[in-house]
Amino acid sequence: MKIKIFNTILIVVILPVLLAASVDKKNNAPVKSSEKIIVAKINNMEITYQDYIDFLNLFNKKPSTLDEKLKMLNHLIERTLIIEDAREKGYFGRKTMKENFKKHSFLKKDNSYQTTIVLRQYFIENISKKVKVTTEEIDDYVKKHKGVDRVTARDYIALGKEKKLYKKLVDKLEKGKKITIFKENLK
Repeated sequence: MKIKIFNTILIVVILPVLLAASVDKKNNAPVKSSEKIIVAKINNMEITYQDYIDFLNLFNKKPSTLDEKLKMLNHLIERTLIIEDAREKGYFGRKTMKENFKKHSFLKKDNSYQTTIVLRQYFIENISKKVKVTTEEIDDYVKKHKGVDRVTARDYIALGKEKKLYKKLVDKLEKGKKITIFKENLK
């Protein structure tokens, strides 16, 4: 059951439905060069259209409306902020991470798998381990939601708490950052 909860949390954390990055509407003109199309910037860090497409492919998503595209771009911005925080905190250089990368040959060749493993560890340490569900909370949930078993109740409560912690984390990471979205460049 722990794996099921964790996988649910991981999906929710990587693709949070409830959150949106702040947008700096000043200078919201498309930024283009002959080599790349910029869809967003976090301070001076550019997120290219190719980064966006790679992110969509990672999750096998094909948004069709501008709102759906912006939602996915906001998820990519959040993910980028989290990856940078993990990098600054040394997650990629940890001995255990390096050993995992060496042990599994497919990890040596593909940075997206390495990043996913680092993100998983980051989320465990910064969100999952901080969530505690009490017996009283489970009892209250079961009383309010007839027919729900205690394990499912615990999972729903934990998920709600994890979403709140995730939002708090993203808000903290966004603080002081200038985030600009060039929605004109989302084809």
